[in-house]
Amino acid sequence: MENLKFAFKELYQCVFTAEQEVKIGDSMVMPQEPIVVFDNIQTLGLQEIKKRADALGGYGNQVWVSWESSEKVIIDFTQGVFSKVHLALLGNGMIEKQNVEVPMWEILEADGDKTVTLKHKPILPNMWAYDAGNGKTLKGTVQENKITFKDIEPYTMVQVSYHYKYDKADTIVIGRPLLQNYLKMTAKVRLKDDITGKVTTGIISIPKLKLMSDFSMKMGDKAPPMCGSFRVIAFPVGDHGQQKVAELILLGEDADQDL
Repeated sequence: MENLKFAFKELYQCVFTAEQEVKIGDSMVMPQEPIVVFDNIQTLGLQEIKKRADALGGYGNQVWVSWESSEKVIIDFTQGVFSKVHLALLGNGMIEKQNVEVPMWEILEADGDKTVTLKHKPILPNMWAYDAGNGKTLKGTVQENKITFKDIEPYTMVQVSYHYKYDKADTIVIGRPLLQNYLKMTAKVRLKDDITGKVTTGIISIPKLKLMSDFSMKMGDKAPPMCGSFRVIAFPVGDHGQQKVAELILLGEDADQDL
């Protein structure tokens, strides 16, 4: 078995379509209709897994006939700008509408009546308040989004941890597959002739692939610019002896020179 690797940079108009009807959130996507479109893919790496077999025999067990075919192609994508459908695709997670509890942490100054006003109405009893100066736990009376304390001085700085209700949030459930069926992908890439410098358009077409749940992301103020990676496996299609996993179609011109 042989592994061949190569990569493209700056792919654009990367389109995933489904062969069957699929529900994405509240919408039903029809066959051949785009599920998701990436305006730009930062990098796309291809790793071809080849399968080989040899017919051996005779003196010295020589090789008389060899067969070679593509078993599959593993494709890794890296993307830096996301929509909610992009994120679901990255983690192969289901998009659901859910009522959720949103965590909040606020630092507020009490007024002259020893009252602070939260941005949202807290869910009780899971609310905690602290004196920001000494960390002492505070008890107060809650009315809607206001808390009145007895054991502090007016204008004391107070820290409050609580949750509030948010209706019908788009929730990406990682671990519950977004798609079970096969997809098709097309994407464009610009190619430049090393000799003439002419720029032309290439079209990458992959007729049969499947998502792998391989969610990878780094976040934080000291992390590199946020990038997500996801992986798909492309499978051969076609009759015996005419199978293909992907095609790279080369146009004679830059079809999108105005983009």
